[in-house]
Amino acid sequence: MKIGTAAMTLEIDPIPADAGGSDVSAVDGGALTDASYSDSTGASSSTRYETTTDADGNVTGQIQTTTSTDANGLTYSSTNHYDAGGALIEASYSDSTGASSSTRYETTTDANGNVTGQIQTATSTDANGLTYSSTSHYDAGGALIEASYSDGTGASSTIRYETITDADGNVTGQIQTATSTDANGLT
Repeated sequence: MKIGTAAMTLEIDPIPADAGGSDVSAVDGGALTDASYSDSTGASSSTRYETTTDADGNVTGQIQTTTSTDANGLTYSSTNHYDAGGALIEASYSDSTGASSSTRYETTTDANGNVTGQIQTATSTDANGLTYSSTSHYDAGGALIEASYSDGTGASSTIRYETITDADGNVTGQIQTATSTDANGLT
């Protein structure tokens, strides 16, 4: 069933009676803005789609936020940020146990605007409050050149990847250098 005008439409899709639920979607100007679901077990989910713009009204990206509750009452929330080209630039998650995580994707460029690589930074906290952090650096071709990790216990590690080439630029090998420290400070 559809309710609304040409600009804004609310679509209600009946779920079979034995499933005991409902599915509702809102569409504005042809773009999905909201979607939700619930069933007789108490499980539910709602997603909001928001287009972001700059001061001049130019589209800069999209934010998708989902909140869910399972049949046991645990809640979950996730948010994804996309740039104007549709590339994921940040993803975050949290739940009612206290666990959370966030990953940021950053494209690196040189002074002329040429893409030189990507940095992915992830942080998380588990239900007990222990924190974790990792950063991965990639070159323009997508090859991993460095990865680092640390956590709330004091443990950390870094691995660097270096491609070896001959005088003509032919790849002849790779050197991997790893350093680590355990929670007691031993390296």
